Amino acid sequence: MAGIINTLRQRMATLLLVVIGLALLAFILTDLFNQQTGIFGSGNERIVGTVNGNEISVDEFTAQVDQLEQLQYGGMGLNEAQRYALRNTAWQSMINRVLFNEQFEDLGISVTEAELKDAVQGQNISPEIRQYFTNPQTGEFDKAFIQQYLRELGNADINSAQYQQWLMIENQIKSGRQRVKYDNFFVGAAYASTAEAKNYYKNNNSVVEANYLYIPYIAIDDSQIDQPTDSELQAYIDENEELFQVDAARSLKYVSFDVAPSAKDSAAVNEIMNKALAELEAGNSPDSVIAAATSESPNPYATVRYHELPQELQDTIPGLRVGGIIGPFQRGNTMVIYKFSNIAEDTAYSVKASHILFEKKTGADSVQNDELKAKAESVLAQALNGDNFASLVAANSDDASSRNTGGQLGWIKEGAIQDQLKPFSDALFTFSGKGIVPKVIETDLGYHIIKVDESKTKTLYKFANITKELVPSKQTYNNIYRDAARFQAEVTDVSSFEAKADELGKSVFDADEVLAQSRSVMGIPNSRGLVTWLYNEASTGKVSDVFDFETRFVIAVMTGERGAGVARVKDVQNLVTEKVKNQKKAAKIKEMLAGKSGSLEELAKIFGSDAEVNTTADLKLSSNSIGTTVGLSPNSVGVAFGLAPGKRSNPIEEDRGIVIVEVTNKSEAPEIADYTAVKNEILQIKRSQLANDLNVVLEESADIEDLRYKFF
Repeated sequence: MAGIINTLRQRMATLLLVVIGLALLAFILTDLFNQQTGIFGSGNERIVGTVNGNEISVDEFTAQVDQLEQLQYGGMGLNEAQRYALRNTAWQSMINRVLFNEQFEDLGISVTEAELKDAVQGQNISPEIRQYFTNPQTGEFDKAFIQQYLRELGNADINSAQYQQWLMIENQIKSGRQRVKYDNFFVGAAYASTAEAKNYYKNNNSVVEANYLYIPYIAIDDSQIDQPTDSELQAYIDENEELFQVDAARSLKYVSFDVAPSAKDSAAVNEIMNKALAELEAGNSPDSVIAAATSESPNPYATVRYHELPQELQDTIPGLRVGGIIGPFQRGNTMVIYKFSNIAEDTAYSVKASHILFEKKTGADSVQNDELKAKAESVLAQALNGDNFASLVAANSDDASSRNTGGQLGWIKEGAIQDQLKPFSDALFTFSGKGIVPKVIETDLGYHIIKVDESKTKTLYKFANITKELVPSKQTYNNIYRDAARFQAEVTDVSSFEAKADELGKSVFDADEVLAQSRSVMGIPNSRGLVTWLYNEASTGKVSDVFDFETRFVIAVMTGERGAGVARVKDVQNLVTEKVKNQKKAAKIKEMLAGKSGSLEELAKIFGSDAEVNTTADLKLSSNSIGTTVGLSPNSVGVAFGLAPGKRSNPIEEDRGIVIVEVTNKSEAPEIADYTAVKNEILQIKRSQLANDLNVVLEESADIEDLRYKFF
């Protein structure tokens, strides 16, 4: 039984990722929380949000986050990014749970005990049960597993993890069935008319062949147009408000006091390393003992093959005698000493190799295999003649795993190759030196051309590896904190903040558009605490306390805020400026084309190398682009289908440039007698979009207030 429980737990973690993505997890935890702290309870004034007037308490929200953490990570420690993602998942599931429960209640959708029993151990086993109770030996659902589980469950304490786990499964099944019933209300209403089917069929089967001239806006230099004015930028935003909707945000400035090792800290580490160096040089104690006593490396004394040596030793081994020492030297934030202690011999050879595989096809006869071998021998001749081996690999090898890396197989130990590749192994380990094995080698896989990159060797290298990380001492940490605290005590607003930073030579960093749910402030990883301060305690001009972010101390000052709605020019300065410039460039391009005639190639010359003429041979009306370099270009696609063969369009404005289309041929979709299959295809598309569309519509029409920033 314990094996079943463990298997169940593992499968649940995997399936929940799918369930969450389908929004089914949104409803499954209804009975997992005590009724006094349920989602509709009002006994706790600490509220993280409301959904259509239903309050969600911080305790309830935290419980759901903890539940998800247990299910997905099984009690493993989480980093801040994972915890942030869990909170968002929990929040979204609670929103969906409230919204859909309201729908289920209004429509009277429920799942009876008989339906639930049928889904668990009847004739219509639910997908969840099939997933959880699969026999690991057969890979198939086994009803005996669920029956045994339920018998054991009858003796379990109601508060046990096993019982709570079953409640989760049961609620998941109920919620899934409710959602299916709910979706069916709308699935039944989905309809595809014959006219719709004809249009869909035509759009996907009529084809246009055309040449087109693409003139990107970058073909016009900024100096060729008038620069956008503030009034023009504002006018563009006013005309396109839907493109410039923004959430409420706040801004701040901050300074950073980085916590780095001082000269004294570095000197202390150097002293330790120099002492270890002296001991290694004296040789009074075994190298392994000295390394173990001093090194922070998990493997301070190692016996390895050449290719397993640190790169610094690989580079110097040819000229390094036994007893030779490299270091101390600094690698990143770590001081390192290597001592080459001794040489030993491995039990088997190792060799570094690459290959080109000509794979035998399943069912190929002897004639086909002889042709394949002849091809391999031809390529071998090229390799022996000095042609670039990596290029030969890319052009010929059937080994997809090594085709893009020059055929490299890395280091191979004698005896490690499978028996069916024994001829390959024999050829590899009987070859002396480096270079191309001078004959094609046949194995069960096919024909191989082998290149020995490094000669076979049995040599093992014993070396001491002493490392010591350069880290700030406690004294250094305290000194830097005192500097940061002194700065914080001497500033009271934005002006004094900037003046003091300038006096100390500290850079002041700007963080604009910080959202209430931002995981961090730009430039400071894992700084959610600073965001929480910005929204819970800050006001314009207020200076924060000193924040400790492990490798730095940060002091911030709030500089402003904006409300949700249409963005201000300064909020989207770069984006709206680019849009208005492109409008001006479009007008300039049209002006330069006015009155011009000739081929598309001749027109392209007006704009230099940035303009290009291309051909599309199978353009369909369902396409959203006339060509990959043009990008999204629905206007050009529509115009192309409106032109007769031999006709040319006027300049067409697209997001990234101007397009002129010249249609060369048009093939209308052939008529078909029965559009039933097309209607079914349309219905399938509509139904597949239904679940997501329902989520979006319900959420957009709901009154949702997100107050999580007050607590997390």
